[in-house]
Parts: sequence; structure tokens; C-alpha cells
Amino acid sequence: MGGDKIDLYKSFSLLFCTLFLLFILQGTVAAESAYTVDYSTYIGDRVVDEARDVYVDDSGYIYVTGSTHVNGSKDVFVTKFNVTREVIYHKTFGGPGDDWGHRIIADGDGYAYVVGEISHDGLKVADAFISKIDPSGNEVKRIYIGGSGYDVAKGLAIDQEGNFYVAGYTISTALTISELEGGHS
Repeated sequence: MGGDKIDLYKSFSLLFCTLFLLFILQGTVAAESAYTVDYSTYIGDRVVDEARDVYVDDSGYIYVTGSTHVNGSKDVFVTKFNVTREVIYHKTFGGPGDDWGHRIIADGDGYAYVVGEISHDGLKVADAFISKIDPSGNEVKRIYIGGSGYDVAKGLAIDQEGNFYVAGYTISTALTISELEGGHS
């Protein structure tokens, strides 16, 4: 008899969760129907390029990152738009294999920070990276976080003291940090 109560509670919980999710989804769908497209643009080439993250700063500047095809492989791209949606810069960088920008944020001085993965040996080895891009679009610093395996940075945050927090995953057993300064393309 005790087993029947547990099954009944499980059934009730499952039913309640299902109904609750239906109400939430119905409300979300209804709210989205009121949205309109204010602006749309195209950045890229004839090959499949992808935007993976977008960030809007307090001044209304828009930062986008992802991957674009360059010379047969994917490279990270960073694009910045002004408040009237004109491109301020569109830059690419990466290694010899496929590379992706996964997350982008900016600080109050107009510097953009991008995290993602840069491949050094095709799909076998990649390092997570953090790049600092100045307000004109120049990469002024890149930090690699990696080991002997595949290492990827997917999330990034900056606290009020300027400390960086990076989230991601690794299959390496030990990670090292190396830094490159300025002049990357």
C-alpha cells in the first residue's frame, strides 16, 4: 500500500509539472507574438558562418562573436556596432584549425572580451582563450588556457573589481596559462 502512495505522488508531481510547463510555455508564446524586428543585417560570406553570442553595453553599442570561414577553416569573429547599427569594426582571428568565439562582454571603457576555443591541431587539440579587444577592434591581449586535450571556454563574467570568471570544459588532466600581447590578427 505504501508503494501505491509513492506512485500516486509521482504521478501527481509529473502531471503538475507538465501542466505548469504548459502554462509557462503558453504565456511565453503569447508574449513573443508582440515582438517586432527593428533591425537586421548580414555579416559573413557565402559559407555557413554563425553568431554565437551578442552583448549590448550601457551606451547601446552591440558586440557579436562567433565563427566565420576564412581560407578553408573557421576563425573567431568579433563585430561591434554603434547605436545607429553601423559597423565600427569586424575582425577575425584564430589558429590553423577551426576556432569559435562563444561568449562576448564589454566593460565601461569600450573594451570587448571574448572567450572560446582555438584549435592548434585540427580537432585533436584546442585551447580555451580569452581575448581583449580595444575600442577600435585591435586584439591587445590573448590568454590561452589549455593542456594536452580539448579545452573550451563557454562563459565569461567580470566583477566590479575587474576580476574575470571563465566557465567551460576540458578533457586535459592539467591546465597551463600562457599569454600573448598585442598585434594579433
